[in-house]
Amino acid sequence: MAISGGTVTFSNAPSGLGNSSAIVKILDETISSTGMYILNSTYINSTYDSYIIQIETIPSNDTNYFYSDAYVGGSVVDSGNGYSRYVREIGSGDVWNSPGQSEFCLFNRNGVGNATGEGITVNALLQNVNSTTRPAFITGMSGYWDTGGVFRAANFGGGFPATSASSVVNGINFYYSVSSTTFTGSIKLYGVK
Repeated sequence: MAISGGTVTFSNAPSGLGNSSAIVKILDETISSTGMYILNSTYINSTYDSYIIQIETIPSNDTNYFYSDAYVGGSVVDSGNGYSRYVREIGSGDVWNSPGQSEFCLFNRNGVGNATGEGITVNALLQNVNSTTRPAFITGMSGYWDTGGVFRAANFGGGFPATSASSVVNGINFYYSVSSTTFTGSIKLYGVK
C-alpha cells in the first residue's frame, strides 16, 4: 500500500479495476440557434448499446414542449403512432401516460418558458439501440422553468412498441412542439460500455 500527501505521477498508466471507465465521453458541444438538433449515426451506432445524454436548451418561443424522435436506417421513425410515452411532474402528480404517439419521447409535463433563466435541462439514458430482441427506449429526469418562472421537475420515458424490437436505432433528435421555435444550449453524450 502506498500513501502520498502530494501529487503522484506514473510513468505507465495504472492497471486494474479502476483505470477503465465504464462511461466514455463522445460529444460535448454548444448548440447554436437551430430548430432541430440531431445526434446521427456518427454518434449513435453499434459502438455502444446504451448512451447517457445531457442536454440543456432555451427555446425562442414560450409555452413549449421538448420532444425527441428516433432514427432507424438514417431516417426518422414514425411508428404509425405506435410509440408509448410517459411523463410525470414530480411533486404534483400530473401524469401523461400516452400510448399511440408519433414522438419517441416528451421531456416535460408543463410548457417550458423562454425568459432569462428559464428553459429545460434533460438527463436521459437511451438503451437497447442495437438490440434486435428488445425495443429501444429512453428514460430519465428533467428540470425546467415554466412560463411563469416556476421550477418544475419531471421523470419521463418513451419507447418503441414490442412489435418493433428488431429496429436498430442509429440516431435521435431534439425539437420543440411549436414549429417556428429555435433553441440554443449545450449537449453532452456518453457511451456506456
